[in-house]
Amino acid sequence: MVRWISLGSWLWLLQVGTMGEGLRQSVCKGVGHIESFSLKDQDRVRRTFRFPHAAVRVFLVSRRDGSGLVSDWVETIRDGFPKGVELQGVASLGSVPRFSRAVVRPFIGRMTREPVLLDWEGFFPVPEKGVLILRVTSRCGAVSDLEVGAPSEEEVRRVRRRIRETLAAPLCEKEGGNRQNQDDLEGSREE
Repeated sequence: MVRWISLGSWLWLLQVGTMGEGLRQSVCKGVGHIESFSLKDQDRVRRTFRFPHAAVRVFLVSRRDGSGLVSDWVETIRDGFPKGVELQGVASLGSVPRFSRAVVRPFIGRMTREPVLLDWEGFFPVPEKGVLILRVTSRCGAVSDLEVGAPSEEEVRRVRRRIRETLAAPLCEKEGGNRQNQDDLEGSREE
């Protein structure tokens, strides 16, 4: 018996099968760890983040109600760490219905000239209302999440301490147990 599937059903299956392409998270040795991944920004440019990497990365994850905090935190982190830390904004959009995405994308594009990753599928943790999640990733991809509000003195100290600890962490281990040197990390810049 042959069953016919409509063209719409085939397209739906194709879409579901490719939704999470390139997005993987894992836990490695009991420590939160993120593997290489890619997401598109508001201009539909696919941005790929590979690990190991030469710099510590801080992903600023925000919902719409916390987006006003992003520029304050970017300025605060850049003032404290002019080198060795890369910043990347992430819009947490998992709650946006699929039919509204075409409207949301250009809206974000009008809000900022900087590339903002659009997280439609929940790859990053979803922040609570009115706060940001700063996901600090080491050069190897070890993850540390901090929930923050407005940058008060106490919050700034806490975030800067976490970034300093991450910058001071030892370099990544290769499969044979050898430490990677800085030259190996420099050659991995692909974005």
